Amino acid sequence: MVALSLEQAKIAGVVVTAALAIGALVIAWTVKQITQKVVGAAVFAVLAFLVWSQRSSLQDCANTIVADGVTNATCEFFGQDISIPLGD
Repeated sequence: MVALSLEQAKIAGVVVTAALAIGALVIAWTVKQITQKVVGAAVFAVLAFLVWSQRSSLQDCANTIVADGVTNATCEFFGQDISIPLGD
């Protein structure tokens, strides 16, 4: 069995505490980076879904206009009116 003096135990305690503190900072930084990536990917996925659904809605509106034989109409894209001229 290895016997430690009081001074060696104090030094070991400081070293272990410092190592654990550094480890905690590394883990916190890693989790922060992962969380940021996950949140960023989720935001882009939601935006992609919204744009896709609006695009689909705009296409449905244009198809309805063509089916009705109208030459000029207005559809909405993200709440904005979009004029769709349908010339010959």
